Amino acid sequence: MDRNQAIGLVLIAGLLIVYSLVFKPPVQEEPIPLNDTTAVTSSVQPNEITASEPVEKPDQQIQDSLLNSQYGAFASAMNGAEETFTIETKRAKYNFSTIGGAVESVELKEYKTHSKKPLVLFDESSNRLQMQIGTTTGVVDLTSLNYSTNQRSQVLQAGDSVTINFVATLADGSSVQQSYTIYDDKYDLNYSLKLNGMENKVLTNEMTIVWEDNMKRFEHNLEDARNKATLRYYTPEDGSDNLKAISSSSQQEAVGMPIKWASFSQHFFNAGIIADNGFSSGIFYSEPVADTSHVELGKMELKVPISDLYAGADFKYYFGPNKYNVLKKVTDSYEDNVYMGYKLVSWVNKLIIVQLFSFLERHIANYGIIIIIIVLIIKLALFPLSRKSYLSMAKMKVLKPELDALKEKTGGDMQAMQQEQMKLYREMGVNPISGCVPLVLQMPFLFAMFFFFPNSIELRGESFLWAHDLPLMTYSSTCHLPFHSMVHT
Repeated sequence: MDRNQAIGLVLIAGLLIVYSLVFKPPVQEEPIPLNDTTAVTSSVQPNEITASEPVEKPDQQIQDSLLNSQYGAFASAMNGAEETFTIETKRAKYNFSTIGGAVESVELKEYKTHSKKPLVLFDESSNRLQMQIGTTTGVVDLTSLNYSTNQRSQVLQAGDSVTINFVATLADGSSVQQSYTIYDDKYDLNYSLKLNGMENKVLTNEMTIVWEDNMKRFEHNLEDARNKATLRYYTPEDGSDNLKAISSSSQQEAVGMPIKWASFSQHFFNAGIIADNGFSSGIFYSEPVADTSHVELGKMELKVPISDLYAGADFKYYFGPNKYNVLKKVTDSYEDNVYMGYKLVSWVNKLIIVQLFSFLERHIANYGIIIIIIVLIIKLALFPLSRKSYLSMAKMKVLKPELDALKEKTGGDMQAMQQEQMKLYREMGVNPISGCVPLVLQMPFLFAMFFFFPNSIELRGESFLWAHDLPLMTYSSTCHLPFHSMVHT
């Protein structure tokens, strides 16, 4: 080996030694068990940052960045711990959450389901409410914000009321304010929504309220419950209307005129929203469901002018029974959630049957006896018409042999038969139409009771003698009215 080769080998060996020292791999440490608090404590060095000096994690920084890009000024109200509380009245239990500042569930204390369980009109599993507004960074749902409130769980005493305030404050000092006023003896809640200092943040002219309710089943008869579940709404221009109640397919209906109120209406209960200034327009959807614990999936999209929200918009929620005298006090035509029959029939119900029922209810506790008394009163009131109809039919029965003789005498000549028949009627003082007119005049009263009793929530679950549910018994009760004579005429 010459001198140059020896020097080369020494240099290569030196380079390898230096490389191994400089690029030495790190020493592998044993993993710290999740439940080993001693190991965690011992691993903290004196110069390291302790818990008293928090550092924002990279994941949190990324999350905040995404919130800022998506929600802009509203991002500051997207974080926070959820708090829930319950307001209990004589009528219901309302569960609230600071996430969304909304009603999470409503339990009606005076009623039970068909299986005798607490009647929860809706909850988070079946109900979803959004309030969407367009901003400079996109659509923001006001029910996804975190609100602050000083309200705690409370049981209202007789005659009391409580106002619940929710406020979501943004980084620049603007805020979203929601308020609910609950009364001990009412099913409706006053509600207001106000956007403070947000004129430069909102781009759209309208807020969209999207309310979806997978309506729960409360009655034993599932088919009947589904046939009577619908979405109902009221326009000052055309009155109340609804989607087709009996439908096996999806439905959609757009209403381009102002809407006063809208509701998810079932046989005996409904959940609805009413706007003092009205909604500018709305779209309503319904879809059948296969799940036997629900009757129908409903959805409504209601538009509210943003200008109303800057000044403070007033609304009202209703969560309760379809009780005519209660609904009548809520707002214009809200009592239409109780089906009273066709137009002429419904007026008979509203002006006569309902008033008579309410009067008797104040003095008699047994609803079976009330039904019997109403049937007897209507029977007596209609007796003059029934008597006239019976007399006319009796005269026609007496004249039947003579009419048969005239038929043989005329030998099938229809014109001659009619002439002889009219002559006989004049001689005997009989008018065949007089027997039909009394029956026609009675029909609105009879159909009114036929519609009123099965849809009266006062009779729901009430028993009388052998009947376990009075709404079902009333079908047979109405058959003992002059319906009987109509069928046999």
